[in-house]
Amino acid sequence: MSPADSPTARQKAAGKTQDRLVEAARALFHERGFEAVTTEEIAAAAGVAKGTLFLHAHTKERLLVLVYEQELAAASQQAFARLGAGLPLPAALARVFGRFFRLYEGAPDLARRFVKEALFLRPEEAPRLEQVRQAFVGRLVALLADRQAQGEIASDVDVPLAAINSFLLYYGVLTGWLSGVFPDGRARDQALAASLALHCRGLAAAPSTRRRS
Repeated sequence: MSPADSPTARQKAAGKTQDRLVEAARALFHERGFEAVTTEEIAAAAGVAKGTLFLHAHTKERLLVLVYEQELAAASQQAFARLGAGLPLPAALARVFGRFFRLYEGAPDLARRFVKEALFLRPEEAPRLEQVRQAFVGRLVALLADRQAQGEIASDVDVPLAAINSFLLYYGVLTGWLSGVFPDGRARDQALAASLALHCRGLAAAPSTRRRS
């Protein structure tokens, strides 16, 4: 077997092909909108056969998921990397989740289609997206655990559950904004800030138990 036929070489080639498909899909979706673009056009722009496209994503909707997998992974890292020290917990959480609002604001119609498609995907149907989600929740747990160690969160709070609850608050506001419940970004951000502030009041340690600096 030649080096080009090895499993590693085939995996690398498949990865490069998928990257071309994702980049082509991203460009066309943003240029013309999800509905107007066909899988034939995406395959042609990526320089592959239509059958090859279906090996990587059997529907146009799943190709959209692949596009957002990459963007969400990058946004998750950026959200925590830019988190300044000393922010009150509600403001810190709002800044983290706000990074995803900024991502979706770039193309709300695409975001709406993606959220609709991703909402009921089982982990095995989109393993990369599930990895991105789990990595984000892990970072969120670490943030809350650090605040608990500092005494900002009560010692008896279940930190992983608090992280999930925080995420669900954000997701509720996100879907509300995408479905028109919140008329604009300002109303959306205010709703998230108020929800997180109320949530963090429930997590907070009593003043007498907080650590003194």
